[in-house]
Amino acid sequence: MSLDPVHVAAEIDAEAAIRSLQALVQIPGTTGDERRVAEHVAESLRRAGARVTVDRHWNVVGEVGSQRGPGLLLLTHTDSGPAGAMEDPYSGETRDGAPFGKTGPVVYGRGACAPKASIAAMVAAMAALARHGDALPGRVQMAAVVKDLAANHEGVRQIDAAGLVQADVCIAGEPSNNAIVLGARGIAHYEVEFTGVPTHWGRPRDGANPLYALGAFVLELERVELPTDPVLGAATLAPFAVDSTAVPPRTPGRCRVMVDRRVLPGESPETIGRSLQDLADRIAGERRGIGGHVRAASGMFPYAVPEGAPIVRLVERAVRAALGRAPEHTYITFSSNAGYLIRERNLPSLAFGPGRIEDAGEREHVAVDDVVAAAKVYAAAAVIAGES
Repeated sequence: MSLDPVHVAAEIDAEAAIRSLQALVQIPGTTGDERRVAEHVAESLRRAGARVTVDRHWNVVGEVGSQRGPGLLLLTHTDSGPAGAMEDPYSGETRDGAPFGKTGPVVYGRGACAPKASIAAMVAAMAALARHGDALPGRVQMAAVVKDLAANHEGVRQIDAAGLVQADVCIAGEPSNNAIVLGARGIAHYEVEFTGVPTHWGRPRDGANPLYALGAFVLELERVELPTDPVLGAATLAPFAVDSTAVPPRTPGRCRVMVDRRVLPGESPETIGRSLQDLADRIAGERRGIGGHVRAASGMFPYAVPEGAPIVRLVERAVRAALGRAPEHTYITFSSNAGYLIRERNLPSLAFGPGRIEDAGEREHVAVDDVVAAAKVYAAAAVIAGES
């Protein structure tokens, strides 16, 4: 007898899911320091009955169900932003949602919304699915990868290269307010370096100061015309870090600015890089002794899926089965590891998850009901994917 996604979704242990989220929030896990979070996720999956692999980078992959049929990958990440000025950032306490504009309780703390709400929801789904063992029509994987906030698909690249991704479709956990994400912008980071000739501060005409070129370059970025997508909005350019090799009392021989470019579906990071190089060449060429060089530093692929795509219909069915409501669609202006699997693996993928990106920050929180609802959808989607 085939499993009913409605019944499997109803088996989600809501209280366990929220306890899991609270425990996760109490573990700091900034980018590059995810080990403790990864260990907790791995142990939670083992207790749930999953087969677990942890690689040397601290990427965690858990698996339940039969390996015979089509499989679903639930993909999330373990790093969250630093605490900053947040009060009690790792309390993980449950609070009244009213001061946050929410109905019902919320879990408060750094990472509660992004990514730990999705982690907890996915672990809860895996626990419900594991109880059915080989009765599941297909393999279900959950991957919690490192360094998502480094904006280079690093963790998902690592598990893919190791052959750990064994799935036919993927749902990436992103704070989308439990709406199906039809598209996401990508990220391209560029290092723009200007070189010159150092000289003593008191004899500036004897050298060539590259800081003037860098300043001119940054001002030009404000005037660059950028493309617009009808649903994702405009692409953006944002310089975000500057440094130089200056050693007092001499001007620098090199300086650089890091630039964030948000990429729309259909755009090429290589083409964007060439346009930035053309701008750097023009500015450097106007100044004696100055050179300019642009290097791609990191990036995440954008994605767009049609509303009628099979992966969209799958998640729509899961929402109806698990929540008894019509599914909602949205687009996000941040990036998702779903873009990597679409671009590099041709794996049907999209993002869906609890929380709102606006709630990630120094008052970070997520609604309890949204976490439980996401867990139900993930569980239902796994059953439906296995039958496809």
